[in-house]
Amino acid sequence: MKASAKRVIALTGHQGAVYTVAQGTDAGSFITAGSDRQIAEWQSNGSEEAKLIARSAGVVYSLLVLPNEPLLLIGNDQGGIHVVDFAQKAEVKYLLAHTKGVFHLNFDAKRNQVIAAGADGNLTVWQASVFQCSRELWLCDAKIRRTAFNHDYSLLAVACGDGQIKILEAETLELLHSFQAHTQSVNTVSFSPDGRFLLSGSKDAHLSVWDVGSWTLIKTIPAHNYAIYEIVWHSSGQWFATGSRDKTLKIWSADQFEVLLRIDKDKHQGHLNSVNSLHWIPNTNLIASASDDRAVMLWEIEFSA
Repeated sequence: MKASAKRVIALTGHQGAVYTVAQGTDAGSFITAGSDRQIAEWQSNGSEEAKLIARSAGVVYSLLVLPNEPLLLIGNDQGGIHVVDFAQKAEVKYLLAHTKGVFHLNFDAKRNQVIAAGADGNLTVWQASVFQCSRELWLCDAKIRRTAFNHDYSLLAVACGDGQIKILEAETLELLHSFQAHTQSVNTVSFSPDGRFLLSGSKDAHLSVWDVGSWTLIKTIPAHNYAIYEIVWHSSGQWFATGSRDKTLKIWSADQFEVLLRIDKDKHQGHLNSVNSLHWIPNTNLIASASDDRAVMLWEIEFSA
């Protein structure tokens, strides 16, 4: 299997580093935000025009559009979560979620709740219908960078800044397993769509593959030159992508965990600085990348035998 990339467009509407890119308000759109505190929505058809859908009081670390509702959640560096009704173009609630930044927002589709991960080492659980905090759980002395549900929402993996991964039973949040996964901060975790593997990326620049259930290490790969910030799966489950502080994103095969493509500045007119976040447009071969260089880039990946 081989892969090639074409840069569809470079979007330069932000005035500061872009820290997060996420699913937009419809299947073909995506939203971005970062240090300029503005949340922009872009279309994946190659248009350079952005729609400003919200502003934040603080630097934005995380975004989440709730499915089937016109609600956008914005996690900021002050520990708060803005709840914005983008149909009304108004903030309807402000949640005092954490004492430090909210690095990740995750939607639990099975229980209709939102999991917020904070730099204070806590997880908070919010009922999406009323936005009341139903649970607060301290997990580590360091930052919690990301959480990930498995395919049937029975397990929740938590990436901790002390190098550990915590595995929780998703219904009760009971701690099932905890293990030292990396020598430095675990920045991202992601379950394979079939539920067999958990992937983790770290400040130590390694990508690790774990067997789900036994939690034994299957493979560890020196995947990038610097910290890995993101792991995202293609909707087919055949490929995944990683983004790194080394200014590159990489496309990988899911069967062999081998690099198919390295996208960089020299060969592909890629990013000038750290690649902070990635998002596959659902059911397409388009992937969006966000960077410290203030740009958001949309890539078309072509796969061939």
